[in-house]
Amino acid sequence: MSYPILKSGYDKLVAELEALKSHRQVLSKAIGTAREHGDLRENAEYHAAKEQQGMEEAKISQLEGKIANSSIIDPSKNGKDKVYFGSTFVVFEIATEKELTFTIVSEDEVDLTKGMISNQSPLGRAFLAKSVGDLVSIQTPNAIREFEVASIN
Repeated sequence: MSYPILKSGYDKLVAELEALKSHRQVLSKAIGTAREHGDLRENAEYHAAKEQQGMEEAKISQLEGKIANSSIIDPSKNGKDKVYFGSTFVVFEIATEKELTFTIVSEDEVDLTKGMISNQSPLGRAFLAKSVGDLVSIQTPNAIREFEVASIN
């Protein structure tokens, strides 16, 4: 299954993978040092290092899978007729009369402070394939929020 991602997000995943792989040697040494401290059944340092190693190996496996299945999306090739993955767009929230700017990205690129929302989130899914002027209603825990797509950049 293809994993859509922007180039910047892809580069971030690759850097994180390289950092985790280089940290393997540090963990291996920590495990070796802890092993030298005696009885492994009661050696908290050893168990903590092994647990850390297991979590990092799982993360490495996850990142390798995402990278192998990545499909880098170039938002400059998106049309401005609809909201696509990678699109930056402005919406008008009807109840608050505020304009909000969002960009649709992968789950690894989400940064709500910058308006970067996941294509898998309810908000992101609701805006995909919408055009300027389309109304979008989203059910939140407290209310239904209504937006109008104002522009697509």
